[in-house]
Amino acid sequence: NGTQGSDKLGVRQFARDIINTIGKVGGNKFSTVDLGFVQWGFHQRANESYIEYSKRIKNSPLWDTKDNALTDLTAEGSEQLNQNTSLNPNIVYTSYAGEASHATLSGKHVPNIRQYPLMDLTSRIIGKDKNHQLRLNDGIVPTISALYPNGQAYKNVTDI
Repeated sequence: NGTQGSDKLGVRQFARDIINTIGKVGGNKFSTVDLGFVQWGFHQRANESYIEYSKRIKNSPLWDTKDNALTDLTAEGSEQLNQNTSLNPNIVYTSYAGEASHATLSGKHVPNIRQYPLMDLTSRIIGKDKNHQLRLNDGIVPTISALYPNGQAYKNVTDI
C-alpha cells in the first residue's frame, strides 16, 4: 500500500546514496550482515579491493531500474504491484505489522526511543501525515499499510 516515506524520499538522490552506502558496508567481505542486496551484486568478491567493490556498487544497474523497494514502497509503485499480482485462493497469506512510533500530545507520531536510527526520518514523515489512520508506523510503512493490500479481501486474526 506504500509509504509516505518512500513517496517523499525514495526518489531523491540522497536516499539512493544512503542505500548505496548501506549496501557497500553490509556487503563487504568482513560483514556478517545480509541486507538482501546480493541479487544486485552487493557482495565483495574474494580478490576484490574495497575501492573496486565500491566503484562496482556505484555503477550497479539497481540505480537505473524501478525494480527495487524505493519504487515498490511508493503509493504508485505498490498500487502497480497490487494490480499486477493476483492472490491465490488456495494460499493463506499472513502479515505481521509492527509499531515503532507513538502519539504525541499534538496527535502526530514520533519514533519510539529505541527506533533504528536510519528509520527516524521516515517514521517522522509518516507520523505527521494528514490522514491520522496512517500515522502509527514501524519506521518504514504505516502499520495499517502492512496488514493487507488495498482493495483485497482480508480477515483479522488477533488470537495467535
